[in-house]
Amino acid sequence: SHRALDKWNAQFSEIIGKDQDISRKVLEEMQSGVPINESVDPKMRQKLADFFDRFHSDYLVKRIPGIGKVQNYFPIVYNIAALQGNPDAFLAELAKAGLNPKEAQTVMRAMLDNDGAFTEEMPNPELVGPSFDSKLQRKLKNIDMQAMQKLGFYQDPMLAVQLYLKQATKHAEYNAIKKQAEELINKMPPKQRAHARQIVLGYMGRLGADIDPKWNKFQSYIAALQFATTLLFATVASFTDLGNPIVRAKDMDGFKSALRNWRKYMSKQSREEMTQFAERIGAASREAVQDALHQAYNSEYIDPGARKWSDKYFKAIGLEHWTRMTRIIAANMARDFIATHTKKAAAGDVRSLRYLKELGLTPEIVAKGFDIENDSMDLTTPEGEAVQNAILQFVDEAIIRPNAAQRPVWASDPHYMLIWQLKSFFYSFGQVVVGGVAREMQSRWAEGDRAKAAIPAIVLFGALLPLAALALQTRELIKGAFKDDEREKPEEETISYLFDLVDRAGILGPLSIVKSINDAGNYGRSGIVAALGPTAGTIETFLDEDMGNLVKRLTPIYSQL
Repeated sequence: SHRALDKWNAQFSEIIGKDQDISRKVLEEMQSGVPINESVDPKMRQKLADFFDRFHSDYLVKRIPGIGKVQNYFPIVYNIAALQGNPDAFLAELAKAGLNPKEAQTVMRAMLDNDGAFTEEMPNPELVGPSFDSKLQRKLKNIDMQAMQKLGFYQDPMLAVQLYLKQATKHAEYNAIKKQAEELINKMPPKQRAHARQIVLGYMGRLGADIDPKWNKFQSYIAALQFATTLLFATVASFTDLGNPIVRAKDMDGFKSALRNWRKYMSKQSREEMTQFAERIGAASREAVQDALHQAYNSEYIDPGARKWSDKYFKAIGLEHWTRMTRIIAANMARDFIATHTKKAAAGDVRSLRYLKELGLTPEIVAKGFDIENDSMDLTTPEGEAVQNAILQFVDEAIIRPNAAQRPVWASDPHYMLIWQLKSFFYSFGQVVVGGVAREMQSRWAEGDRAKAAIPAIVLFGALLPLAALALQTRELIKGAFKDDEREKPEEETISYLFDLVDRAGILGPLSIVKSINDAGNYGRSGIVAALGPTAGTIETFLDEDMGNLVKRLTPIYSQL
């Protein structure tokens, strides 16, 4: 569903443009039901109305034939904190809309249980959240939306759109394969069947939906605090992201493509062209970048207020800008990759044919959807959409964007948010990047090209280790500027240093967690505590009654110097 989400987010971003003040006002108008002729920007307002209609008719209906149509639709997400803080006023608004006390309590309980969101007129409420019978839905449409907005019962409209698009695309993509999935699940033994249903709930973001909103909010702000006290150097540590598209390109041509695109990105004119292309494809919209960060740092399930704070923190440390830049470069390298291997495949290169097939392409599809000579794509055709999907797949496999399929089932349950915090990247990197290198080596061996079977591994280490070394030295230089006497000298023990670089590059995958458990004793910590995440480490520091260390640990910036 990531690729579907990215494509629709790209269209949404194109409509709202760069002026966030105007776009927010227009979205607030739609949220509160202000007539279009009273809009501050009627043109944008009409485009957004057309967007929601198009999302329904061109996408949802094709995957969920029974879905209903809501005129002038705008997704509503309720502000849980406001509901809990002023429940009587919320119930009074429901009563004004014609709901009796029992119905009002049912609606309020459903909102609290589903973090304020519900998807109207969709089947399978167990997968998308609560839905109500048609009588109750009609009554809900009588709510005074302007009063609800003024009372603060509606969540930020921009966030509401993002949650709606994300949940709706997940549901639509699952509904397209639901019949086959149910048939497979029903053939399983009872224990496996139950586990399979848990996996589906995890994919849909509904696992652990019964979590207490107050506990989830408490966890969320603890998680946000841990971001501030552990991720100061996250952007520096992400230097290795520059090498990931090279690894994804599978051979030495990746280095040439990377150098070409980095050079182009340095020029303002070509940088703007590269950015426009990536945004049009859907790889570098603000929403795609933020979703990638939420997935990588496990902030997908946190409270909207804590998420907004963490988004600002990621922006302040440069991580949002860095992720956007690397996704732009990866998207343009994906275009090079497809163009190069389409030409080779057309000339009979079997390996290039395989590369295209892995991205869901053939030379014929590319020829119809991507004019390589004129460097243009028609995204309105099935072939152009196939090329767009291939580029988005390449980007997500290069600049890691974890998803539920790449982590243990329990890790998709928000009850365990603090335990799983900061572990997603290692799991996904191991499966996608390192696993991709291993699969490519196996394929080359099977094809009989044993002499070049090791090249993907050579590219992996050659691209990532120098960048990991640069990241480590940069971090130590920054820390050394503040505390020269405590500055580490990582190059002193060569074997230990190289192993540390392999770990920092992400090459160990999930074994990085094992390494952190093993290394915990070197820092006077318990290995079990290290496995349970940074919050457990903070609790351990508190129990040790070392108040000086605890204050340092809980102080953003200072804790990491």
